[in-house]
Amino acid sequence: MILNGPVETGIRLSPGPKDAAVKSVKLSMRDYALIVAATTGFTIVVLALVFALDYGNLTAQTNELVWLSVRNDILGPVLIGGPTFFYLFSKLRQLALTREALERLAFTDSLTGIFNRRAFHNAVEPVLLSDTPVAAAMLVIDVDHFKKVNDTFGHHTGDEALIAVTEAIKGCLREDEVFGRIGGEEFAVFTRSATAGLAALQAERLRAAVAAAEFSQTFLPTRLTVSIGVAFSDTAATYEQLYREADACLYEAKQTGRNRVVVAFRDRHSTFADTPSPAVSAA
Repeated sequence: MILNGPVETGIRLSPGPKDAAVKSVKLSMRDYALIVAATTGFTIVVLALVFALDYGNLTAQTNELVWLSVRNDILGPVLIGGPTFFYLFSKLRQLALTREALERLAFTDSLTGIFNRRAFHNAVEPVLLSDTPVAAAMLVIDVDHFKKVNDTFGHHTGDEALIAVTEAIKGCLREDEVFGRIGGEEFAVFTRSATAGLAALQAERLRAAVAAAEFSQTFLPTRLTVSIGVAFSDTAATYEQLYREADACLYEAKQTGRNRVVVAFRDRHSTFADTPSPAVSAA
């Protein structure tokens, strides 16, 4: 599973504003089955307790009174405890689902369904702060001329363009890579790479996938492209350090023509544009 958003929980949220969506959390058949099972279990426990407490009275009564007492001992927990437990467990389950829905809304970009900036940061930072440094790279991706898309075709088309770019990138990601939308038309990918060259090749795959996607047949008469800045580290590094370096490379990619990848090596930046990149090794 690609780490590009919170794990699916089976929650069904009605369309509309986020607060309305949370209020309209619905229980599934599986939820009701769990509630019925819990209700039955607790009702049986209560029955057992009632009979245990009433055992002395039952043994001292005649047969007729025993059956009357048994009936009362059964009907009380079943008629009163059963519905009460069912109601309580239903509310508890709804509260649990509402909490999951709030967490999902807090960490998911509502347009693309991938991690938002906060969730991306929270997924990446623990890896970088681990006791054992990992060889990893951050790719900061920006859609070229996106303002022109919004101004020319409208914000609805701009939203569709962002969704299309998201899908093109997701199709190239490995299962262990983290993907998020960290700004308006800005995305980021965190990948564990053995070398800066491998990170550069992955960035080039993403750039080429977006450039080759058939967007023109859907909503845009021209193709979409992205510029990508790549920062690599095989020593201890913070999220902020990697992001700043990748963002500087992205700025350079924008300034030197767009639709290209700029990679930060230890002593230089290297640029790849329009055609598949050659294999690159860290200097």
